[in-house]
Amino acid sequence: MALKGSKLPTGVHKAHAVNNKYLKDDSVKEILKKFLATAQKEKIQVYVIVSPTTKYYSKSSIPDIQQITSSYGFNFFDFSHPEGFEQNSLFRDATHLNHEGAVKFTNLLINKLKANHSTNSIAVPSANLLRRKRANNEG
Repeated sequence: MALKGSKLPTGVHKAHAVNNKYLKDDSVKEILKKFLATAQKEKIQVYVIVSPTTKYYSKSSIPDIQQITSSYGFNFFDFSHPEGFEQNSLFRDATHLNHEGAVKFTNLLINKLKANHSTNSIAVPSANLLRRKRANNEG
């Protein structure tokens, strides 16, 4: 269900508490570091991407994620509050996009990845392909 109006949605206080606590836990940071170290060792390119959230969701853990990601030399993209995602109608709840929001974000991400790798050849699925795959899986 999409968020309505500007009223603070149910569960937002819990989302803030979880987000504020999440990367304060050193074990979570160690898991991220281990994952990135393994990818680096295996020469696997990693993109850490923060997807859009509503204005109700705290961004407190993002600097920690960015710092850890950068220390391993990987790309970090913060789309937590991009232009064009201010409407609550694009979200299922305070932290998750609905289908319409996901399609919009997919197109934004594809364009960002293509622009970031204009000199490299990368395969990026189109939003139309993703929609067809989803329709096939649901039918």
